[in-house]
Amino acid sequence: QKRFGLTPGMAERLTKWLTDSEFRLLEIETLIPRDSVQVDLRVEDSLKPLERLSPGQRATAMLLLLFAQQGRLLILDQPEDDLDSRFIYDDVVQILRDQKTGKNGRHQIIAATHNPNIPVLGDAELVLVLEPHEGKTRVVGRASIDDRGVCEHIKGIMEGGEEAFRRRAEKYGEI
Repeated sequence: QKRFGLTPGMAERLTKWLTDSEFRLLEIETLIPRDSVQVDLRVEDSLKPLERLSPGQRATAMLLLLFAQQGRLLILDQPEDDLDSRFIYDDVVQILRDQKTGKNGRHQIIAATHNPNIPVLGDAELVLVLEPHEGKTRVVGRASIDDRGVCEHIKGIMEGGEEAFRRRAEKYGEI
């Protein structure tokens, strides 16, 4: 009565209703509520539910949720879609680097991307450079991000590739 703020009369009626039938108590004991997940993103100083976010904010919230699932394989298909370039540069790349090197890191991260900051600043261990050929895709480069040939492919194919390498040199030293 005290815990739920019930009047004595309400508490008595509820107790009588529950104890009138053994089936009712059993039904309540075996009641399993439906699973529910609410995802909110802090935007400025307030939390906003997923359904009230812009497409970019939704992508940010879901990507952060995926990053929180450490220790698992993570496959990202163009994570830069709908994301702010600053968020990719400041946050996504740093999270990828941290998860790659941290003790609770991932065993493997696979990303298909057109954004050079992700493989370059994310310090990719293996980059597969793909090009279309006769209606199919073929691998034209395969090496770590430290390989000069892969670097040249990234600079030539990805918009802003040269800028990504400049940022890497400023942040981590020349490759």
